[in-house]
Amino acid sequence: KDDLIDYDAGIIFKKKINDYVSENEDIAVLYCSENANIYDAIKLLHDAISVKDEKVLEPKLIYEIIE
Repeated sequence: KDDLIDYDAGIIFKKKINDYVSENEDIAVLYCSENANIYDAIKLLHDAISVKDEKVLEPKLIYEIIE
């Protein structure tokens, strides 16, 4: 929580879980304020995304309600 926020960096996903993706179609757009960091961001994104032929179970958005 002590880290500074870089407002020039971010990611926009163009696809959601179970959306159809054509070959060479963009899945996401990365923004980075320093070019040196973009390669690390690309690797992290590449490792986090997988494309499959079959649909997958969508993760829960709400795991628990705390009262």
